[in-house]
Amino acid sequence: MEEVWIAVAEIAMEPCDQPEGDNLGFMNVIMWASSEADFLQKLEAYFARFNWTVLSLENARVVDRSNDYGDVVNRLIDETFCDKNRIGLGTFFSYRPN
Repeated sequence: MEEVWIAVAEIAMEPCDQPEGDNLGFMNVIMWASSEADFLQKLEAYFARFNWTVLSLENARVVDRSNDYGDVVNRLIDETFCDKNRIGLGTFFSYRPN
């Protein structure tokens, strides 16, 4: 059974995708999935369209509607509950490797 999941995804983008050239980063991702493995598979397939790579997933879990995830993430969650095909992407926070 699919449920709405949330995770923090660390990704590598194409170098030209960010104006600053920082192509590593992380973001919250919300989507319908049946398991963490299903979530990862769907996310990898989605990001492959942009030549982005999922480096890791952290804190992948089913969304608990009683939790307050903050205004932006709560909105993404609400929108995802209304559309089973939606992949909600939060703000991308980039960083440079040491």
